[in-house]
Amino acid sequence: MKLFYILLVFLVSCAGIMNLKEEKMNGNVDFNKFWNYGDPAGTREKFNLHLKDSRDKDLDYILQLKTQIARTYSLKLEIKKAHELLDEVEKALDETTPVAEVRYYLERGRAFNSNKEKKKAYEVFISAYHLAHERGYENYGVDAAHMVAIAATDLEDKVKWSELGINEAKKSQDDNTRKWIGVFYNNMGWDLFEAKRYEEALIKFQNCEKFYQEANIKSRKDIARWSVAKTFRFLGRIEDSLSIQEALLKEAGGVDESGYTYEELGELYHLKNDVEKAKKYFTKSYAILSKDKWLQKHEPERLARMLKLAK
Repeated sequence: MKLFYILLVFLVSCAGIMNLKEEKMNGNVDFNKFWNYGDPAGTREKFNLHLKDSRDKDLDYILQLKTQIARTYSLKLEIKKAHELLDEVEKALDETTPVAEVRYYLERGRAFNSNKEKKKAYEVFISAYHLAHERGYENYGVDAAHMVAIAATDLEDKVKWSELGINEAKKSQDDNTRKWIGVFYNNMGWDLFEAKRYEEALIKFQNCEKFYQEANIKSRKDIARWSVAKTFRFLGRIEDSLSIQEALLKEAGGVDESGYTYEELGELYHLKNDVEKAKKYFTKSYAILSKDKWLQKHEPERLARMLKLAK
């Protein structure tokens, strides 16, 4: 599901914020602040410029930076380039690069996962998880647990690793590590949703909303609210769903830049047999989402439905 992918990219972006502790331990300036997960190419330019200015940094720092450059390639699905750079990192790893080695495994796994090589990704993420724990990097361990859950093909395995990650994050005294809790609730929610276990998914999304409400992070809370609303639609709770989606649109000034709230409103009014309103929202959603290359490739039938119902 496209939405699931978008939420992962958005929510996992907190990983860049979460890694401050290890960078400070190395006495280096944090380069993760340059991350913009919505613009991998632009982020790569910043990383490459920073790499040129990092000749006085230790090897661990430099190799960590290169793993993140590799990640920008993975996010753009330039998998060959990602692996080539990670091969270079792998050859340079030694006893002086403990953090870089953990991050190398994480990014190698993400490269495999982006290329839909789930089995390879799963195995590498398992290695990253155990290595992170052996070396006391709890934040990377939680990151690895969340990636194992993503790469897993069995639903129960996904849920198991997500619950493990939540428990570890909850026990942590580090606020940055605890930020993963919302990510896990979101991911579990979509795993259960895709398995059509909507009641269970709803609980996870509501937990996610509560987490971000308490953390006072409105943008992520709103994503959780949207997810709750979509789940209500699939549970037949149309008025509850409509109330949330309309509130989200109103709070956004009546403009949905993503296109997804428009799409949901179209679906809801379609169910209510309000043809004119359904057409209006499907027209708006199609105008935005039809430009999405991922949807064009992976969910053309979804775009075709929007277009059909917009006419």
